[in-house]
Amino acid sequence: MQSLRFFWAGLLVLLLNLTASGQVLINEICADNGGVLSPGGTKPDYVELYNAGTSSVTLSNWFLTDDNTVPKKWGFPNTATIAAKGHVVVWLDTTNNYPGFVSTNFSFRSSGEEIGLYQGSTKKDSLVFGRQLKNNVLCRYPSGGALWTLGLPTPGATNKYVVLGTPLALRINEIMATNSLGDDWLELYNPATNPPVNIGGMVFSDTNTATGRAGVFTNSFIDSGDFMIFLCSGDTLRGDHLGFKLSSTLGETITLYASNRITIVDKISFGPQQRDHSYGRLPDGGTNLFSFDTNRTTQGGPNDWLSLTNIVVNEILTHTDPPFEDAFELFNPTDQPVDISDWWVSNSRDVPLKFHIPAGTVIPAGGYKLFFEQVGSATPGFNRSGTGSNPDFTFNSAHGDEFVLTAGSSTAAVTGARNVRVIPASANAVAFTRYVKSNGGTDLVPESQRTFGHDNPPTIADFRLSTGLPNAYPLVGPLVITEIMYNPPDVISGGITNDNALDEYVELTSLTNGVLRLYDIDYPTNTWHLEGGVGYTFPTNISVAPKGTILLVNFDPVTNLTQVAAFRSKYNLSTNTPMFGPYAGKLNNSGDSVELYKPDPVQVPPHPDAGYVPSILVEKVKYDNTNGWTLGAKGTGQSLQRVSLTGYANDATNWVAAYPGPGTIVVPDPPAVAPQIATQPSTTFVIQGTTGLFSVEATGTAPLHYQWRFNANPIPGANASSYTVASALPENTGYYDVVITNQAGTATSDSAFLLVLVPPYFVTQPSSQAAAQGTTVTLGVYVTGTEPLNYQWQFSPVGGSFADLAGKTDPTLTLGNVQDANAGNYRVMANNFAGQATSAVAALTIGTPPQIVTQPQDQFVTAGTTVTLTLSSSGTSPIVCQWRKDGVDVSDVHTTDLVLHNVQTNDSGSYQAVLTNSFGSVTSVVALVSVAAPPYLLSLQKMTNGSTSVLFDGTAGHVYELQGTTNFVDWSVIKRFTNSLGRETITDLTSTNLPFRVYRGVLAP
Repeated sequence: MQSLRFFWAGLLVLLLNLTASGQVLINEICADNGGVLSPGGTKPDYVELYNAGTSSVTLSNWFLTDDNTVPKKWGFPNTATIAAKGHVVVWLDTTNNYPGFVSTNFSFRSSGEEIGLYQGSTKKDSLVFGRQLKNNVLCRYPSGGALWTLGLPTPGATNKYVVLGTPLALRINEIMATNSLGDDWLELYNPATNPPVNIGGMVFSDTNTATGRAGVFTNSFIDSGDFMIFLCSGDTLRGDHLGFKLSSTLGETITLYASNRITIVDKISFGPQQRDHSYGRLPDGGTNLFSFDTNRTTQGGPNDWLSLTNIVVNEILTHTDPPFEDAFELFNPTDQPVDISDWWVSNSRDVPLKFHIPAGTVIPAGGYKLFFEQVGSATPGFNRSGTGSNPDFTFNSAHGDEFVLTAGSSTAAVTGARNVRVIPASANAVAFTRYVKSNGGTDLVPESQRTFGHDNPPTIADFRLSTGLPNAYPLVGPLVITEIMYNPPDVISGGITNDNALDEYVELTSLTNGVLRLYDIDYPTNTWHLEGGVGYTFPTNISVAPKGTILLVNFDPVTNLTQVAAFRSKYNLSTNTPMFGPYAGKLNNSGDSVELYKPDPVQVPPHPDAGYVPSILVEKVKYDNTNGWTLGAKGTGQSLQRVSLTGYANDATNWVAAYPGPGTIVVPDPPAVAPQIATQPSTTFVIQGTTGLFSVEATGTAPLHYQWRFNANPIPGANASSYTVASALPENTGYYDVVITNQAGTATSDSAFLLVLVPPYFVTQPSSQAAAQGTTVTLGVYVTGTEPLNYQWQFSPVGGSFADLAGKTDPTLTLGNVQDANAGNYRVMANNFAGQATSAVAALTIGTPPQIVTQPQDQFVTAGTTVTLTLSSSGTSPIVCQWRKDGVDVSDVHTTDLVLHNVQTNDSGSYQAVLTNSFGSVTSVVALVSVAAPPYLLSLQKMTNGSTSVLFDGTAGHVYELQGTTNFVDWSVIKRFTNSLGRETITDLTSTNLPFRVYRGVLAP
């Protein structure tokens, strides 16, 4: 065995060397690129190949694909090569072509994907991966090795791995067990103190075992401080779907297992749940569990605790130099005083218990309470040590921070109620204000001027005398977002509908009377940029003319001149309007954010972030299809346009849908009258195949533009005052409305319901049956059509006519204890509001199953004879008989008599017959046929008393004789016996005085 072990070890070494010496491999995958620039200045995903061999490889006839069922999805240029120990980076940029570089016709989904590398039709390498992290990659480590792990982006260079955290730190953080908006879900949380974790192969289970549960897709990751949603849909075909649903009526326990399917990482147990209320940990990853209100559900984000509405953070100052210091203002919006004794304030939701508000602190109704850093051990400040080290803190103005207010006790946060606000990076001495929007929501945004009370103090001591004032308006400008084309009409070609990304744009307008530089004059390479749904960094030395307008587009206006011409023609855009692009990403058609940032002065020593350039939020617009935002710009050809240039941007009332005018700021003429609907569309019912018609009458300043919608989605080409649904089908059933716009505004009609009535149609017909008397018969149909469907079964006796069966009005007809009178024809009538249909006829035949009157008998015979096994039966004819030997059918024997001629020992066995007719079957008893084998004497033994012992072998159940002779002529019967055991020992007492005797065994005559 030792040599065998050495043989396998040597073979293993050989295989490893082959893997590492000659293959072109997929080496690095970036599926969520947030920072690596392509040669074209964009940030697409990419794939890096590595040649582990010692000679270069020509990549002609090599292919990459994101669908292994289509191996040749994208091919390398014929001239492409990869050097020995070299890399090739393929940019997954579907909209740009870089001279001298390769870019594919597909891109990745960060939620999970597959990648295959083929030489011709031969797969050379492939990988399936799950959720990926922004600004990280999936890479082999070391380059060309067998291990895939999380890495840093190194396109074209040696791979660098990222240290991973322990899966044991993960927590099931929140569950939604009854969700009106879709599937149930659960949320996984990785604490900020734990590095990223590879969750590939980990298992969620709603039982006490991981058996039978699919694991999370391989090579899936969750980042530090991140949250990941898994839908409890029962569908295991996707990596973010789990193979079970959550019970809201009884509750249950959900267990998270490590990838070994044994180690339990976390459990969460819950009882009955209210609809649309989630249930989770407070704080995130903690031990206390709370039920959240419907408006506090935080799917995929930090748990927002319970509502804390009687005290709000009203104003915060985070970027300070003397005579200012960091400060925050609390406000009581209620008509009752609020005692905030023993509450806590922190700049970290993960460490909420930092600054303890002293006992006896009460904020009067409509009043304010301010807190300052106040360095000094005897002060009530939140940075008494002056170090900012826990439990003291200051706010990070360069990177942004958090404000966390928690209701609690002198030692803990026990009520589950808190407020958390994210604080963006801040310009020096610019405060953040709480701004209440038209829909009741609030934003924390830069303030046009401070309103603490002593807002131009000569000293810090004077600033601390502030007692609070009503907030000022948000800071607006100097550059504002004035138009967003986020959902241009789809492109329909060859019957295929494609999302239209090239006609998107974002318009920016300067509010200044002078030239606005989009860069730091002291550091010109530090420029303004866009984030959110799309990303773009302005080149250096770009300025906007006084009151000027610029456009950001989803293509390169420098190199893609054909698209430039088409874009300017489509929107009648002046050549004087500067265009920049391409921006990264795409504006989401259902909702997204557009965020404009400017660079703050670079941090200088001795600041710990020396060299870092903070990004200051200038403006943010977060549009969506709810919360008061107009739907007029969703696929209609219209864009979102700002109403007031100096009004707050992120409020739905400051935006209208109107026909696009990029490059010009259109202010509606005051006399224009917004559309008003005089006659609403009406609900209607039509039969399948007929026509449904909706119409509307409206007034308002012409021209009026109409866009009909089906279930809130625009209908391409439906732009008249009426809309016809021709040859209506069931899928046309739904809600129809129309959005009417002009230069003054938008009006949306009431929703009218179209119900397409479908006549009954028999998908499954009743089947004819043969049944035995006394049994139960079930006839059934499956009918489609508009509910309610009504049924009436009918019966026709043999030779008679059909008549209704009283009370038989279900799709299933059950007849119990059937007799001859039930024999005949059956059918069912189905009807609804749209018509009537009649099923096919099903015949029912009644009879009796076969019964055996005479059973076959056992037979013991000698070889060469004829054996006949026979039986008799009763029952409804025809009856088919099938004989079996030892459980195996005897071919072609279907009579009640089984005749076996010239039987031999191999014919011995168990015989029985199976009788079958249309009403059942019966099996006979087993008849044993035993064909005797010749006797055989196994041994002779002379006993001490002179007798002879003979060991005799034969077939059990047959009669044998043991015979003896002393002259081979005269044979005498020593013993005649029935062989009961097969092998018998016989003693010959007559041989005592004989000098010898010869024995033989014979079958008895």
